[in-house]
Amino acid sequence: MADLPATPRGRPSYLPLLMVKLLLLQQWYEASDPAMGERLSFRRFAGFGLQDRAPDHSTISRFRTHLAITSLAEALFAAVKQQLATCGVLTPANVNDTQVADGLIAGDEAAVYGDAAYGTHARSALLRRLGIQDQLMRRPSKHPPG
Repeated sequence: MADLPATPRGRPSYLPLLMVKLLLLQQWYEASDPAMGERLSFRRFAGFGLQDRAPDHSTISRFRTHLAITSLAEALFAAVKQQLATCGVLTPANVNDTQVADGLIAGDEAAVYGDAAYGTHARSALLRRLGIQDQLMRRPSKHPPG
């Protein structure tokens, strides 16, 4: 991101990292440029406080265009994809997400939520051991008491 220049004229530029985070959110949530400053969760992820002025749609558009013209977009998104894969957040299509789920538990979570595919006895035991509230869905028992 060092290749992204700050503009010497006009208002101070937004930090490139904040702008990249907005572009990632747009990709992940199919959000429009105007929506980027409106959603509190987006603002928080990107690093904007409630009082901070978020970039307007034309600023986001110009930043995206600059990345495309300078061919930085492909390299940038490839680096992000590699980091996510290294952390275990992105998995190959032939690996089920539930196989890597335990590696995503950092230990500082208050609770872990997930559908029934994630609800295993081993995972529940891990969460209990770590003191994390288990909010995983459960499949109904095949042999209900009765």
